[in-house]
Amino acid sequence: MKTYTKEIIKNVNKIDSEKEAIILLKGVEVFWNLDKIIDDNVNHFTKNIDTYTYSIKKKHQITEVKELLMEFGNKISDNYLNTGLGEYFSKELLIYLGFDYDDIVSDIISDYAMSDEKDMTLLKNQLIDWAIEIDGYKD
Repeated sequence: MKTYTKEIIKNVNKIDSEKEAIILLKGVEVFWNLDKIIDDNVNHFTKNIDTYTYSIKKKHQITEVKELLMEFGNKISDNYLNTGLGEYFSKELLIYLGFDYDDIVSDIISDYAMSDEKDMTLLKNQLIDWAIEIDGYKD
């Protein structure tokens, strides 16, 4: 096993005990939670639009309002997640852990952040397994 892989494993094992790692991981969680809140509220409002649009008489207008609300919710989510702030925490966490930018590691962290369970052991195991798997491919 290469030295940098050992360093990654050491860093992954400290992900829940080092201040910087905790802050970065919580930052990723906050952005995914905000995205979920926006989606949930827009979806709830859109599903219950009939209650709020009693003055709209034509079905096609209600459909248009629903579509506009969904588009608006998506724009809000996209605008704050894609400004770089949402990705900032994820990228910094990858650097902290010692990974080069890696879509798989980013997905593992995002899956953890979006999960309701927040299984730290699973997160660590997946990151370590991936570090070991890519160990043979790096120089």
